Amino acid sequence: MRSYWNSGDYKAAALSAAEMAEDAKDSADELVWLLDEGSASRAAGQTAQSIKAFDKAYGLIQKFDSEPEIDLGAESKALLTNLSYLPYTGYNYDKIMLGVYQALNCMESGDIDGAAVMLKRVENFQRDTERKNADRITYGMGNASKVSGSTVDGQRVYDANRAMSDGKFRSSLAGVYGANSAVFKSSRANYVNPFAYWLDGIYFMACPQDSSDRQRAWDSFRILSSMVENKYVHEDLRQAEKVANGGKMPPTTYVIYETGCAPLRSQVRIDIPVFLATNDVPYVGVNFPKLEYVGGYSPNLSVTADGKTYSPAIIADMDKIVSEEFNSELPLVIAKTLLSAGTKAALQYGVQESVRAASNGDSALLLAAMIVGSIYQISMNDADLRTWTTLPKQIKIARIPTPQSGRIFIEGREVKVNPSAVANIVCVNKPSAFSQISVRSFAIGKN
Repeated sequence: MRSYWNSGDYKAAALSAAEMAEDAKDSADELVWLLDEGSASRAAGQTAQSIKAFDKAYGLIQKFDSEPEIDLGAESKALLTNLSYLPYTGYNYDKIMLGVYQALNCMESGDIDGAAVMLKRVENFQRDTERKNADRITYGMGNASKVSGSTVDGQRVYDANRAMSDGKFRSSLAGVYGANSAVFKSSRANYVNPFAYWLDGIYFMACPQDSSDRQRAWDSFRILSSMVENKYVHEDLRQAEKVANGGKMPPTTYVIYETGCAPLRSQVRIDIPVFLATNDVPYVGVNFPKLEYVGGYSPNLSVTADGKTYSPAIIADMDKIVSEEFNSELPLVIAKTLLSAGTKAALQYGVQESVRAASNGDSALLLAAMIVGSIYQISMNDADLRTWTTLPKQIKIARIPTPQSGRIFIEGREVKVNPSAVANIVCVNKPSAFSQISVRSFAIGKN
């Protein structure tokens, strides 16, 4: 699916993601495949399919959010397997981009009221997410500390607290994540996505129902202008103020350029302290997740209209947004990984000791037990690398007075826009420097 996506074969990527989502139905991986299906279908111009996939994804997120937090002491399956066996419940940036994409889908399909509902959903989420996520991380770290070194269902759990105080282990962590990373100090992520504020402002400036909508557009741009330095945002801020004071928005065309690929996840091996495992355990390495930034993208896009050139300017840096959340989650991820991998290592050692006691000196039997245990340990020691892979690296925008000719040009390709509409929105995807671009356009608002 990723290969199709990076080459610009959006229909094949959408079909592949849809097949994987169907195969993953009711499994731990269903949500992440639905997210990929939704964005790939959107880029392929299959708006109805994208809406359907995102609706299913939102239903799963609602289900996960309504469930109580899971006590780490009860996550026995994860302790004996790995964290990727737990359901992928979505990161905060997933949920925000899901709402933003679905709002764009509604606009493109003519469901203007539905777009307003989606934007309200995003607003509520961005308002509450920092508090909720801080509470969740605090709760999870408290449970991790509580279960560390204790006995759960008769099984001794690895002492993650002691591991974190081990100098050699801390040095290894610092070598991977940096000495000043969130592993060693508290980190608060900024979960707000500027692109969501931008789309909110555009929508309510172009399609206001009353004065409160006009004021909302102005408010969104005022907030956004304090977050990013973007000349197009400042132009819209001035226009939104005029609209809020009773003026009309002139016909304007916006180009949304999604380029590159957001960070993927790889894994890096760090050996855990061996004070519980002892030298008889042949494998005590732990795979931790690490962000992998993706290069090979096209930062620039040729946009012309009426003989003038407009260079898209960045509105959201998804590398930064993903990184902030990854770093804020890192202490909890490390704690859970230590509990899981360390507990399995201790379990393996216990099995070997039982075989040793029963083998009557049979070295072949003991060796077999060690080999089987090592295979189990290695096969169950993968970091959770699931992520929404079809998110962009950067989102850029350009703002153009809609030409009377109804034509603009993207990379030399003619794109028709509606001169009588309040706003035209042109969506462009280019996941890699070598991919074909996807271009879709639609209009919102009537003069």
